Amino acid sequence: MIYTRTALKNSKKLTQFTQRFASGTKFEKFNWEDPLDLHGKLTEEEQMINEVAKNFTKDKLMPRIKDAYNKEHFDLEIMK
Repeated sequence: MIYTRTALKNSKKLTQFTQRFASGTKFEKFNWEDPLDLHGKLTEEEQMINEVAKNFTKDKLMPRIKDAYNKEHFDLEIMK
């Protein structure tokens, strides 16, 4: 296998590695966070909404979920 560096579409993102096999077939590194590349299929407005929702869950919900997990308690307020 030969490893070559290729830049992603956005220069802000890190570069990713592409594997090239003897047959000439290229395989990009698997993206575990978006395996179907759904983020790339969204419009710019939809991507902004997705980012706001992701930040809300990370900042507001995850601390409550982790706390409830540690206390072995289910908080019904999360579902409202």
